Order: sequence, then structure tokens, then C-alpha cells
Amino acid sequence: MPRTPRPETPDQAIGDRTGAGRIHPVVLTDAMLAVPPAASPSIRPLKEALEEPERAILLQALRFYGWSRNDTADALEISRSTLYHKMKKYHLLINGEH
Repeated sequence: MPRTPRPETPDQAIGDRTGAGRIHPVVLTDAMLAVPPAASPSIRPLKEALEEPERAILLQALRFYGWSRNDTADALEISRSTLYHKMKKYHLLINGEH
């Protein structure tokens, strides 16, 4: 039984159909690019998905700077008013500070 010849280049090994040493997006089918339906429920709007990490970063910085709003805002490169609004949004204000 004859042996199958080994591919000469990596492109031949992965099934390059262009002949130019590159796989072009045209080779990929819609089915290959599709996201399985099971993954869809975990996808949230970007704004919502970023709330948890933003709150964690704010809390970490506030703790590091001893809850100094000036130092925290400077370190995060945001204004004090933006920091205040984010603290209010994420319920990080001390009671009576509203």
C-alpha cells in the first residue's frame, strides 16, 4: 500500500485552498463563524457587562487611597464629580452622603 506524501508546507497541512500560502476569509463558511445558540443567553449588553469590573476597580482604588476621592480620581484619571456619580451608582457612598 503506497504511503500518503507528507505536506511540504504548513499551509498544505492545514488545507490551504488559495494556493498562495494564506487562508482567506472566503474559505470560512457561515456555519464555521456562527455562535452556537447555547452561548447566546450569557451575552449581555456591553454597558451592563462592564458594571461589575468597573465597580471592583473603583472599590479597589478607593480602599488603596484610604477613600480619598481626590487621590482616587487622580489615579483613575477621572474627575471628582465622575467619581462621585460612579460611587453613587454602585452604592459606594457612606450613609448620609447622598
